[in-house]
Amino acid sequence: MSKELTKNLFCIVIRGNIQVWVEEEKALVLKNELSTNSERKFVNFEDKTFNVVDIVGIFSARDMEEKRRRDNGEWKCKFDNWHDKFEKCDVKCALKN
Repeated sequence: MSKELTKNLFCIVIRGNIQVWVEEEKALVLKNELSTNSERKFVNFEDKTFNVVDIVGIFSARDMEEKRRRDNGEWKCKFDNWHDKFEKCDVKCALKN
């Protein structure tokens, strides 16, 4: 079994639910560019041009996965486990951790 390092991915969410996935380093460049120039109307990033008012946010892969699960009706209990819609959390759930 090989061990490969993966890069942390971040998702730039644009109005209209457009998702642009980039590596963490590139997301940090964009965050910095957006925060240092508040007068800017458009930003060029990679091979794309964004209207800054259309950028909803820059989110981690974990944030996006949790949003997808919530959108699908799942919920997270106090033990940090995911459950299907209407599924009850019980003692077995606490033992999973």
